[in-house]
Amino acid sequence: MAALQQIHFSPRRAIYLSWLLLGLVTFWGVGYAQEQNMIDISEAYRILEREKALAEDIAVLQKEFKQRDLSAYAEGVQLYASARGDFNGLIEQIKYNLINEDAFEQSDTFRLKLQSAVSKRIAFTRHVNEKVVQPLGQEGTKGLAPGMLLADPAKLITAITDAAKTMWQEYRKSKDTRRKEMLGQLDGMKWVSFQKAGG
Repeated sequence: MAALQQIHFSPRRAIYLSWLLLGLVTFWGVGYAQEQNMIDISEAYRILEREKALAEDIAVLQKEFKQRDLSAYAEGVQLYASARGDFNGLIEQIKYNLINEDAFEQSDTFRLKLQSAVSKRIAFTRHVNEKVVQPLGQEGTKGLAPGMLLADPAKLITAITDAAKTMWQEYRKSKDTRRKEMLGQLDGMKWVSFQKAGG
């Protein structure tokens, strides 16, 4: 891997990174504080929204430092695409379970897809942490905590499972109009392509 060169931040880039990294720290500080408690439907959607936002923001971070290590960048693109495919597939599985009244606790397909999606998501964020964040931190860049992109897979699985169960309860008691709205909201949680991340 090519050695990283000294990084010089423009004022605009420094502001952007400060905003992004503050958001990531906040995300890890409060994101899954309720994973062991009952959650309401708005929090259930926010869990998936946070996953989408985190992944896409990290993709933007990778783009910012593309030229520093092209091989790491290429690997990151592949890892994002793999995680995106699994997470979007997981969302389709959640929709399937809701429509077909297939309880999540009894669905081996949901469980396996969730485990795979979380595993690939962790692989992507760990890669960015090791190849982008840690090298920047070693060069003295302020605000880049080496471990901020790491997550506990078990807690993430629990959080998403709790979100799905809450959606199940809401869906079953709702009428057709609300059900269609819920499925549409889930479609909005799908990750965009790497190229489209950040607009």
